[in-house]
Amino acid sequence: MDKRGVEETFKYILIAVAGAIILIFFINFARQQIFLKEELNSAVLSRTLNSNFDSFSVSSNADKTIDLNEDVKIRFTCGKVQVNNVNPVNNENIIFSQRDIEGDKLNIWTAKWRMPFPVTNFFYVSGDTKIVIEGTDNLAKNLRGDMNNVEFIPKRFVNNGDKVKRVIVGQDINQIENGVVIYGYKDTCDDLTDNYKCRGKVKFSDGESIFIGKEMLYGAIFSDSLEDYKCDVNKAFERLTRVSEIYQEKANTLASICSGQGSFGSGLMTGLNNGLNGLKNLKLENLNSNDVDAKMTKIDQLVDSNKEARGNCGIYLF
Repeated sequence: MDKRGVEETFKYILIAVAGAIILIFFINFARQQIFLKEELNSAVLSRTLNSNFDSFSVSSNADKTIDLNEDVKIRFTCGKVQVNNVNPVNNENIIFSQRDIEGDKLNIWTAKWRMPFPVTNFFYVSGDTKIVIEGTDNLAKNLRGDMNNVEFIPKRFVNNGDKVKRVIVGQDINQIENGVVIYGYKDTCDDLTDNYKCRGKVKFSDGESIFIGKEMLYGAIFSDSLEDYKCDVNKAFERLTRVSEIYQEKANTLASICSGQGSFGSGLMTGLNNGLNGLKNLKLENLNSNDVDAKMTKIDQLVDSNKEARGNCGIYLF
């Protein structure tokens, strides 16, 4: 091949290489744009979910279904919501949920946790999982909505779903495969009032713990593991500490207002402060059933002192 032919061949090679480089550039550019679009959509959806939770928290007890308009993968971990593997978005709400949910809909429910005063809202989330309550005693029947025509858990969570989560109530705690066991609970869990008095034990596949209040019992039912449950409960206890401190300040103010009426003196303040101090600085890993029983005695004292303050002074703490 002569020199001119070599040059022509080399020119065509350069053109082919340059074309390939340009093509690769546009392919990568398109892929980056697709990824950025997916990332943006996922981030927007994460923030939209946060907004839904925030707006829903004004209710003391309500449930609904959120239509996501497309199939997505959502991961709930303590304090974070992650959509489609995009960087997690912080969420200050206390959300008890399956760790991973896939689909185009979310069922959410909120209930206010009281100890005995309002502390915070708990949120419960599921996708296409049906909660099956197994058991024959009153608590199991109430959770299913079989008694008193009252739904302890909204029907949307127990009637529908392609997947099944077992919740075994009041049976042998060793009979567990893929679910949770609720046991060792007090008779007050059957009551339709004073939810904070309900307390007992919960067993997951990775360990066991306790619950205080029906709202925390629901949290155990919706959680996938002891690890997730403990994280959310300890967040709830942190809020309980802050709210208790606020009520202590209020109690001190009430004491000064009612000091002229005699009977609101040191006895009532002792009852109020003992109860409130018993609710501060709790950690789930440091509690057992005996500790909870002792604290419930202080809570009863707090409730009685609150009623007495109302009767003697016409004002009350909560």
